[in-house]
Amino acid sequence: MAITTYITSADVQGLGSEFTIPSAYDAGEVTKIIYRAMAVIDKFTRSHWLPETRSFVVDGTGNNFLYLRSYTSWPVCTISSVQFRVGYAATDDFTANGETLDATTYAVHASKRALIKVKSQDVRAAGGFTDPIWLKGTQNYKLTGTFGHNAVPEDLKRATVYLAREWMLPGSTTQFVSMSSESFPDGYSYQAGTSNKSTTVEVSFTGYRAVDILLGPYVSRVPILGVV
Repeated sequence: MAITTYITSADVQGLGSEFTIPSAYDAGEVTKIIYRAMAVIDKFTRSHWLPETRSFVVDGTGNNFLYLRSYTSWPVCTISSVQFRVGYAATDDFTANGETLDATTYAVHASKRALIKVKSQDVRAAGGFTDPIWLKGTQNYKLTGTFGHNAVPEDLKRATVYLAREWMLPGSTTQFVSMSSESFPDGYSYQAGTSNKSTTVEVSFTGYRAVDILLGPYVSRVPILGVV
């Protein structure tokens, strides 16, 4: 299966500045390095920057919002189908006792993190209720669609490029370390390996300052409960 990436070998050589790929790396190896760099960006942003088809079996909520954050940190791009089943069976694939909902009965919420029920199609299972709700249940809905992002910010493309370059030629991004950390929010310093008394926390993500400067604003931080 071909590897899909949002940057190319040409980007590695020309995005942000000119770079010559060392002769030790053939086209296939460069693509694999790009893919690894993308995976690192996904890890720190807790997202997925290329749309990918996935399916999730989820619990009905009993209201008109079906929240997806418990099942994936990736935003919804499109939903191709939603299936519903009355009873839960661990081996059931939604074919035996399921039904596919009409696409006009639901919509993707503006947040890209939930589905909204806009019209009822579950009258039979709901005992005659016609309110547009996701019927409360255990693993009674199966969603299939594309999840990720439809567009990749230029800063993240450059961060991916710089990370790939560092893995092929260590030190190749040191020319970019003169950038200031003053524009970054939340009192964080993104100057890896330096001391900055005016900030409260020093953060290094990948260990490469040029990469971290670009990556920092997109990093998803999980708060530590009890720490203020």
